Amino acid sequence: MSAATLCAWNSEVHFDPVPAWGPASGHALRHAGIHFDAVRVIGLLCEQIAYEIMQFTDFQAGPIVRSGIGERSMFFLLPPQTVAA
Repeated sequence: MSAATLCAWNSEVHFDPVPAWGPASGHALRHAGIHFDAVRVIGLLCEQIAYEIMQFTDFQAGPIVRSGIGERSMFFLLPPQTVAA
């Protein structure tokens, strides 16, 4: 999947600042595919994709999660049922 594809998806997707499925405080596990979809990108490419998405959306991109363990990767969170398209 190219950075341009992710940017195009992200420009049409709008997240609420505080999603209804998020906890009021602390941490909570949530199911990918039900509450949100996640696209995982591994390696140095993830940094470039995140940078381009932030530039393309004027720093209003949806949630981006950087993995702190294992190999370098990022998860780009999207509304449920958008990745299948």
